[in-house]
Amino acid sequence: MRWFLGTILTIVVVVGLYFGSLVKSLAGLMDAVQAGNGAEVVARTDINELRQSLTDQIVRTYLKRVGNPNPVQRMLANTYGASVADAMLQKFLTAENITNLLRTGSITGAPEDANWTMGPLSKIDVTKLTDLLGRLRPIQPLRVEIRTSDATSPNEYSAIGLHFEGGSWKLSNLLLPQDALQKLARSLPAR
Repeated sequence: MRWFLGTILTIVVVVGLYFGSLVKSLAGLMDAVQAGNGAEVVARTDINELRQSLTDQIVRTYLKRVGNPNPVQRMLANTYGASVADAMLQKFLTAENITNLLRTGSITGAPEDANWTMGPLSKIDVTKLTDLLGRLRPIQPLRVEIRTSDATSPNEYSAIGLHFEGGSWKLSNLLLPQDALQKLARSLPAR
Protein backbone atom coordinates (compact mmCIF):
# COMPACT_ATOMS: atom_id res chain seq x y z
CA MET A 1 0.00 0.00 0.00
CA ARG A 2 2.85 2.37 0.85
CA TRP A 3 4.47 1.67 -2.51
CA PHE A 4 1.19 2.46 -4.31
CA LEU A 5 0.73 5.79 -2.48
CA GLY A 6 4.37 6.69 -3.13
CA THR A 7 3.91 6.01 -6.84
CA ILE A 8 0.73 8.11 -6.99
CA LEU A 9 2.43 10.97 -5.12
CA THR A 10 5.42 10.81 -7.48
CA ILE A 11 3.13 10.96 -10.53
CA VAL A 12 1.23 13.93 -9.08
CA VAL A 13 4.49 15.79 -8.37
CA VAL A 14 5.90 15.09 -11.86
CA VAL A 15 2.66 16.21 -13.57
CA GLY A 16 2.60 19.32 -11.35
CA LEU A 17 6.19 20.20 -12.26
CA TYR A 18 5.46 19.58 -15.95
CA PHE A 19 2.47 21.90 -16.08
CA GLY A 20 4.02 24.36 -13.66
CA SER A 21 7.08 24.78 -15.87
CA LEU A 22 4.84 25.14 -18.94
CA VAL A 23 2.70 27.84 -17.29
CA LYS A 24 5.79 29.68 -15.99
CA SER A 25 7.48 29.66 -19.42
CA LEU A 26 4.27 30.71 -21.18
CA ALA A 27 3.75 33.55 -18.68
CA GLY A 28 7.35 34.72 -19.24
CA LEU A 29 6.84 34.70 -23.01
CA MET A 30 3.57 36.60 -22.63
CA ASP A 31 5.22 39.20 -20.37
CA ALA A 32 8.00 39.73 -22.91
CA VAL A 33 5.44 40.07 -25.72
CA GLN A 34 3.28 42.55 -23.78
CA ALA A 35 6.38 44.61 -22.89
CA GLY A 36 7.44 44.61 -26.55
CA ASN A 37 10.80 43.13 -25.54
CA GLY A 38 11.87 41.50 -28.80
CA ALA A 39 15.22 40.34 -27.43
CA GLU A 40 13.48 38.44 -24.62
CA VAL A 41 10.95 36.96 -27.04
CA VAL A 42 13.79 35.72 -29.26
CA ALA A 43 15.59 34.30 -26.21
CA ARG A 44 12.43 32.27 -25.51
CA THR A 45 12.18 31.13 -29.15
CA ASP A 46 13.90 28.42 -31.15
CA ILE A 47 14.18 30.53 -34.32
CA ASN A 48 15.49 27.72 -36.55
CA GLU A 49 12.69 25.35 -35.57
CA LEU A 50 10.13 28.15 -35.89
CA ARG A 51 11.32 28.98 -39.41
CA GLN A 52 11.35 25.30 -40.40
CA SER A 53 7.82 24.70 -39.12
CA LEU A 54 6.50 27.73 -41.03
CA THR A 55 8.35 26.61 -44.17
CA ASP A 56 6.75 23.17 -43.89
CA GLN A 57 3.28 24.72 -43.47
CA ILE A 58 3.74 26.96 -46.52
CA VAL A 59 5.01 24.10 -48.72
CA ARG A 60 2.13 21.81 -47.61
CA THR A 61 -0.36 24.57 -48.44
CA TYR A 62 1.33 25.15 -51.80
CA LEU A 63 1.08 21.45 -52.64
CA LYS A 64 -2.64 21.47 -51.79
CA ARG A 65 -3.09 24.54 -54.00
CA VAL A 66 -1.47 22.97 -57.07
CA GLY A 67 -3.59 19.87 -56.75
CA ASN A 68 -2.31 16.36 -57.13
CA PRO A 69 1.38 16.86 -57.96
CA ASN A 70 3.40 14.07 -59.48
CA PRO A 71 6.49 12.87 -57.57
CA VAL A 72 8.84 15.21 -59.47
CA GLN A 73 6.65 18.26 -58.74
CA ARG A 74 6.42 17.21 -55.09
CA MET A 75 10.21 16.87 -54.89
CA LEU A 76 10.72 20.30 -56.51
CA ALA A 77 8.23 21.90 -54.13
CA ASN A 78 9.92 20.28 -51.15
CA THR A 79 13.39 21.45 -52.24
CA TYR A 80 13.15 24.59 -54.35
CA GLY A 81 9.88 25.83 -52.84
CA ALA A 82 11.14 25.17 -49.35
CA SER A 83 14.33 27.14 -50.01
CA VAL A 84 12.32 30.08 -51.40
CA ALA A 85 9.96 30.01 -48.41
CA ASP A 86 12.88 29.64 -45.99
CA ALA A 87 14.73 32.61 -47.51
CA MET A 88 11.58 34.72 -47.30
CA LEU A 89 11.03 33.72 -43.67
CA GLN A 90 14.66 34.26 -42.71
CA LYS A 91 14.37 37.92 -43.72
CA PHE A 92 10.93 38.32 -42.21
CA LEU A 93 11.24 36.57 -38.83
CA THR A 94 12.81 39.39 -36.86
CA ALA A 95 12.45 40.00 -33.14
CA GLU A 96 10.14 42.94 -33.83
CA ASN A 97 7.90 41.04 -36.26
CA ILE A 98 7.58 37.96 -34.04
CA THR A 99 6.78 40.12 -31.02
CA ASN A 100 4.24 42.16 -32.97
CA LEU A 101 2.56 39.05 -34.39
CA LEU A 102 2.24 37.49 -30.94
CA ARG A 103 1.05 40.77 -29.34
CA THR A 104 -1.47 41.98 -31.92
CA GLY A 105 -2.14 38.89 -34.00
CA SER A 106 -1.08 40.51 -37.26
CA ILE A 107 1.86 41.76 -39.26
CA THR A 108 1.59 43.88 -42.36
CA GLY A 109 4.19 44.09 -45.07
CA ALA A 110 4.56 40.37 -45.61
CA PRO A 111 5.35 39.17 -49.15
CA GLU A 112 2.96 40.58 -51.76
CA ASP A 113 1.52 42.82 -49.02
CA ALA A 114 -0.28 39.81 -47.54
CA ASN A 115 -1.13 40.18 -43.90
CA TRP A 116 -0.07 37.47 -41.52
CA THR A 117 -2.88 37.06 -39.05
CA MET A 118 -3.47 34.79 -36.11
CA GLY A 119 -5.09 34.94 -32.72
CA PRO A 120 -2.94 37.11 -30.45
CA LEU A 121 -1.22 35.55 -27.47
CA SER A 122 -3.17 37.92 -25.22
CA LYS A 123 -6.24 35.70 -25.72
CA ILE A 124 -4.67 33.23 -23.32
CA ASP A 125 -5.12 33.84 -19.61
CA VAL A 126 -2.58 31.72 -17.74
CA THR A 127 -4.31 32.49 -14.43
CA LYS A 128 -7.41 30.64 -15.61
CA LEU A 129 -6.16 27.06 -15.73
CA THR A 130 -9.42 25.71 -17.15
CA ASP A 131 -9.14 28.11 -20.10
CA LEU A 132 -5.49 27.18 -20.59
CA LEU A 133 -6.23 23.45 -20.42
CA GLY A 134 -9.03 23.95 -22.98
CA ARG A 135 -6.52 25.51 -25.35
CA LEU A 136 -3.72 23.00 -24.68
CA ARG A 137 -3.05 20.10 -27.03
CA PRO A 138 -0.17 17.77 -26.23
CA ILE A 139 1.73 16.72 -29.37
CA GLN A 140 4.52 14.70 -27.73
CA PRO A 141 5.62 14.55 -24.10
CA LEU A 142 7.96 17.55 -24.58
CA ARG A 143 5.95 19.37 -27.25
CA VAL A 144 2.58 21.12 -26.89
CA GLU A 145 0.32 23.33 -28.96
CA ILE A 146 -1.71 26.15 -27.42
CA ARG A 147 -4.63 27.53 -29.42
CA THR A 148 -4.63 31.33 -29.70
CA SER A 149 -7.76 31.65 -31.83
CA ASP A 150 -11.30 31.50 -30.53
CA ALA A 151 -12.36 29.43 -33.54
CA THR A 152 -11.32 25.85 -34.13
CA SER A 153 -12.17 25.67 -37.85
CA PRO A 154 -9.06 25.18 -40.06
CA ASN A 155 -9.56 28.50 -41.88
CA GLU A 156 -9.43 30.45 -38.62
CA TYR A 157 -7.46 28.15 -36.30
CA SER A 158 -4.18 29.52 -35.00
CA ALA A 159 -1.87 28.33 -32.26
CA ILE A 160 1.63 28.52 -30.91
CA GLY A 161 3.81 25.47 -30.41
CA LEU A 162 6.20 25.12 -27.51
CA HIS A 163 8.83 22.48 -26.87
CA PHE A 164 10.84 21.76 -23.75
CA GLU A 165 14.53 22.53 -24.14
CA GLY A 166 17.27 23.44 -21.71
CA GLY A 167 15.08 23.57 -18.61
CA SER A 168 12.28 25.68 -20.07
CA TRP A 169 9.67 25.73 -22.81
CA LYS A 170 10.54 27.57 -26.03
CA LEU A 171 8.36 28.88 -28.82
CA SER A 172 8.98 26.58 -31.79
CA ASN A 173 5.92 26.89 -34.00
CA LEU A 174 3.31 29.37 -35.15
CA LEU A 175 0.32 27.65 -36.67
CA LEU A 176 -1.20 30.22 -38.97
CA PRO A 177 -4.80 30.05 -40.23
CA GLN A 178 -5.27 28.49 -43.68
CA ASP A 179 -6.18 31.87 -45.20
CA ALA A 180 -2.83 33.37 -44.15
CA LEU A 181 -0.93 30.27 -45.30
CA GLN A 182 -2.60 30.42 -48.72
CA LYS A 183 -1.45 34.03 -49.13
CA LEU A 184 2.09 33.02 -48.23
CA ALA A 185 1.98 29.97 -50.54
CA ARG A 186 1.09 32.28 -53.44
CA SER A 187 4.54 33.82 -53.07
CA LEU A 188 6.07 30.52 -54.21
CA PRO A 189 6.54 30.08 -57.96
CA ALA A 190 3.64 28.47 -59.81
CA ARG A 191 4.18 25.08 -61.47
